[in-house]
Amino acid sequence: MTIDTVVNTHLAVWESWNALGYEARCAVLRRWAESLPVAWRAMVEYQCQQTAHQVAAVHVMPGPTGETNELYCAGRGLFVVTAAAETPQRPFLAS
Repeated sequence: MTIDTVVNTHLAVWESWNALGYEARCAVLRRWAESLPVAWRAMVEYQCQQTAHQVAAVHVMPGPTGETNELYCAGRGLFVVTAAAETPQRPFLAS
């Protein structure tokens, strides 16, 4: 599998992944993490907890003229990490 194939495959589903919301994405990541070593699983759990604490909430910011504004975080696209084949802990995508 080439990097182009991996990137194109994941870009094709990125919008639907982003639309799931934080809770649903964390549930998927936690299920996926069950197949990982314990230390990696702990990192997935930590990231999910931090997401819930730091960025999951939408903050309503009423405007001075009555308009509604919302401050929220959303994904911006695909993030790819690559490593040489001989790297002991090669990164991989959670698909």
